[in-house]
Amino acid sequence: MISALIITNMYPYEKFPFYGMVVKEEVDCLRREGVDTEVLFINGRETRWNYLLGMFKLARLLAWRRFDIIHTHHSYCACMAIMARACLRLKAPLILTLHEGEICHKGKVSYRMDLIEKLKYARFFKNYVIGRVDRLIAVYEGLLKTPLKAPYSIIPCGINTGLFRPLPKGDCRKKLGINENARVIFFPSDYRRPEKRFDLVKKAHTILRAYYGDNLILLKGGAIDYDLMPVYLNASDVTVLASDYEASPMVIKEALATNTPIVSVDVGDVKQVIAGVKGCYITAQEPRDIAQQLKYALDFNRRTTGRERIEELSLSACQASFTIKEVYGRLASRN
Repeated sequence: MISALIITNMYPYEKFPFYGMVVKEEVDCLRREGVDTEVLFINGRETRWNYLLGMFKLARLLAWRRFDIIHTHHSYCACMAIMARACLRLKAPLILTLHEGEICHKGKVSYRMDLIEKLKYARFFKNYVIGRVDRLIAVYEGLLKTPLKAPYSIIPCGINTGLFRPLPKGDCRKKLGINENARVIFFPSDYRRPEKRFDLVKKAHTILRAYYGDNLILLKGGAIDYDLMPVYLNASDVTVLASDYEASPMVIKEALATNTPIVSVDVGDVKQVIAGVKGCYITAQEPRDIAQQLKYALDFNRRTTGRERIEELSLSACQASFTIKEVYGRLASRN
């Protein structure tokens, strides 16, 4: 049995039980595949000091137990593992899954950010880390913008297709207290994060009210329980994404799995993932075009065949985990 230490700064915890569910579901699937996994969660969201504390926890864990694989999620965690592995002179192969859409960010970095926050956007830091891992897993090919020293695989994160599935729209609206005759736009991202560009969607919503009046509802995300996300998606007529940058946004795949129409800006792998699905539209990052594409989706007025696209691309969590297990096996056999 392969043993793997998973080091991540994205994982559900009591205050935010929906945070980092993509990593948790990957771990759950790996365990079902027979991989002996242990998770070290570095909760940098609560305090940056947890990265320093995490270094001590990591060193103690690696000194106490031998792992066949060290698998990190996010370059911060990979940097910690690089230092710990060097100090303890360990030979266990080190993998980094690169989720960070910030590497595609073309705007200016705010001076208000602390050092840890700024490192998310620092290409030199990403290059340093990538050059010191044994295997890179990128969730989207566009993240690979520099010459790579490490071998790499493209493995998009998969979704829980058992949870995210088509449900009766009427039942979902009743559960959320939404009128069955309303036209519903769902903005699933955290509206408080400026890079998610809720401001553009809000302006588009205002434009569309000239057509649909008060019957048009805009639902916004940010603090929705994970188990309720399929209900929101199925209650909606269209899901919209307007972010400045993304890598392989989970909500697009979740919307496809529920057969919900989509309007999205061309970020990350969105265009590739929704290709050929009627009822899914790419928009410019501009309120009037967002409004126009949302109108097309609202007038489409039926469910898509997005779930077939998810199956075609093998984007379930357990299919992705099976591929990752194969990577583990190849690396562990060389160690």
